[in-house]
Amino acid sequence: MRRRQRITVYPTTPWNQMVEEYFRNRIIDIDAAPTPEWRHPWYSVATWDAKSERFLLRIKPGACHSFTSDGDPVVSTTPDLVSTETRERLGISEDSGGFVDAYLSEDPKVAISTADMRAVGTDAATFPDVETEDIPAFFRERGVVAPVTVEDQGGTLVTQISGLVEDRSRARLLRACDVVLTHRRLVTVPTVKETPEGNAEITLTLQTPPGGVGDGYLTVRSKHEPEFFPEALGFVAGELADPGRDSIHLATVYFLSPRAAEAGSMPDGTWQAFTRHHVQWNLQYLTEQSILNIDPTRLEVPLPDLGFGTLGDIGGRLAQANNDTLAQMETALQQVRNEGRFLML
Repeated sequence: MRRRQRITVYPTTPWNQMVEEYFRNRIIDIDAAPTPEWRHPWYSVATWDAKSERFLLRIKPGACHSFTSDGDPVVSTTPDLVSTETRERLGISEDSGGFVDAYLSEDPKVAISTADMRAVGTDAATFPDVETEDIPAFFRERGVVAPVTVEDQGGTLVTQISGLVEDRSRARLLRACDVVLTHRRLVTVPTVKETPEGNAEITLTLQTPPGGVGDGYLTVRSKHEPEFFPEALGFVAGELADPGRDSIHLATVYFLSPRAAEAGSMPDGTWQAFTRHHVQWNLQYLTEQSILNIDPTRLEVPLPDLGFGTLGDIGGRLAQANNDTLAQMETALQQVRNEGRFLML
């Protein structure tokens, strides 16, 4: 014998209303949201801002850990180009004016000034025996031609061009600027004084630079020129100084003009921006010395007598030092020399 089953009976009107509601609001189709394209650290892109009529640079945050930083670099920009997060942190408004330091993680933008752009190819001027910047193949294929060469022929400057004049009249112009990450560090400072015996007493110490060490910071430059530590003689003699910072070239931003652009013109909304990246990894900044508890290095070297009734200043007399003296100064300098380097993680 079959078991009795309970049958639920729904009134017709409520059932029809429920079915109608279901079909009215049912999901007909599903569209997958576009997946954001992955961008590597330091990814930089420049876009034209029609409102302010300038190119703005945006950089994906990259880390740069160091002894004095948690890895979030800063960039100096104007209050109107920083995020609400930055303005709230600093207690400023969009119209505050001046420049502020925004963390890269706060998604700031940076205005690219035409003063920070260099000419490459077509309307750039080069000189004999001076290294010329290569034009990337990408831009040669799109109409950028070789630069003009300026040569001094007996006091007269002569301009030489390569290729057909017709091709040059339709050529495109190219501008470029560099995105650079810099980190400050302790600086090596020399103190030199003359002893009663006529020797030079040299003391080399580490000091904190003005403004401290802090975080790495980004800048846009016309051309990246790596810092270098001066040779011992020029450094000890006071002619050259420890730069107190190191930098790494992150990217080059290029601006390509339309065809037949007038020579010397600068980028506007009709130009295209492209980026060539040189670093695509997070970084760590390391130095020889990260703290100040380093004993000063002292040495005493003989000072040459320049003769002719005058001893000259200490720097001038050190410049006449012999090879043994120079070797002593170089050895002493190596003990407190504090150059840094960037490591890719």
